[in-house]
This record gives sequence, C-alpha cells and structure tokens, in this order.
Amino acid sequence: MGIFSATINQVAQCNETKDATISRSLHFICIYVKICPNDRKGRDMDRKEKFDLELKREITETFLKTVSAYANYCDGKIVFGIDDNGEVIGINDAEKECLRIENMINSSIDPVPDFRLSVSHTEGRDIITLTVAEGLDKPYYYKGRTYKRSDTSTLEVKRFELRRLALEGLNMG
Repeated sequence: MGIFSATINQVAQCNETKDATISRSLHFICIYVKICPNDRKGRDMDRKEKFDLELKREITETFLKTVSAYANYCDGKIVFGIDDNGEVIGINDAEKECLRIENMINSSIDPVPDFRLSVSHTEGRDIITLTVAEGLDKPYYYKGRTYKRSDTSTLEVKRFELRRLALEGLNMG
C-alpha cells in the first residue's frame, strides 16, 4: 500500500499495517503506515484510486499536481496506463515516456522531489509506476502553487497550511 498521511480533518483508512509511527507538527498530525513489500506477493496490484495511489490512463500534465502533493505530505504512487475503473490500457513506448515524465517533473516542480520510475508488464501491456517520496525541502510547488491529497483528490493548499509547510521545510515545524 505504501505510505499515507492523514490530518485531523482527513481520515485515511488502511486494512494492512506493519509499522506505525506518529509525528506531530503544530496542529497537524501525520500517521505513517508502511507495508512490507513481501506482504503483497501473489496479489494483483491495487486497481482502485486511494490516498496514496493515483491511476492515470495516459500521461498529461495533470499528474504534476499530485507529484507536488506527495512530495509535500506523504509518499505515493502514480500508475500510468490504468484507467479509473482499474482496466489496464497500457503505455506505448514506455521507456521513452519515462524520460518524458522525468523531464516534466524536473522542469515543473520546484524544488525537484525525490522520485523513481519503473516499467512493468501487466496483462500483456506496459505500465509505468511513478513513486514520489515525501520531501524534506518543503513546500514543493507546481506552477507557483502547492498541493495536498484529500482522499482520492488533489487540492491546492490554503495560505495557513502553506506557512506550516514552509516552517516544516525550514525544520521549524
């Protein structure tokens, strides 16, 4: 499942947990839940969007808001080549598209977050998984705005929350 976080106003549910730690920052509480990769062996990949998983049929600039959100708050994955219903569509020329995704992130997100791209073969088609790590150099901007996840949506951060993120980035939060 990866790592997700929730605020007091957001409750993210998780059926599987391995390790849980709690960190507090001002009025914000993050709950981190890690799942061992071995726990997923033999199971199909999750094909339903959730807090830490975004599915994209194709590669468009819209995923960059979610990259900002994951870098600001929690680790997350964006899977390209799977539609919102969980159907595998696939990505043509996946290796070339990985380079395009990398270039889009490097030229659009400031500062550039830590991320990893991988290609896998599912149901006879290639899909791309972009894994974004929560960053330390917050806030992470896309087109001058900062984003967060709210359930399966990506929303712009309000002014007060942006200040909190900036303090956290300065290690004062």
